[in-house]
Amino acid sequence: STHTFQKERANRNIAQMVGYIKWMNISPETIVKMADADGNRTLDFNEFYNFVTNKLNFKISEEEVGELFTVINKSQDNKIDLKELVALLK
Repeated sequence: STHTFQKERANRNIAQMVGYIKWMNISPETIVKMADADGNRTLDFNEFYNFVTNKLNFKISEEEVGELFTVINKSQDNKIDLKELVALLK
């Protein structure tokens, strides 16, 4: 099904992104510093999208970034916080 495909694709993209972030030795705190344009200590979708596509230079679609955002944003509050990044990179 499409849903299964999207989940598998999201998991694969997450694994690649996490691997790259760890290889680059970027801490969760640094991600917030790099990506948080408005200074509220969380990443909204646009900030996260810019981080993934511009700072990490990942060549993935906006839809795929949306899937990543949804997976990482466990609290479902439409913003990724430090705690969620720590959990992602543990």
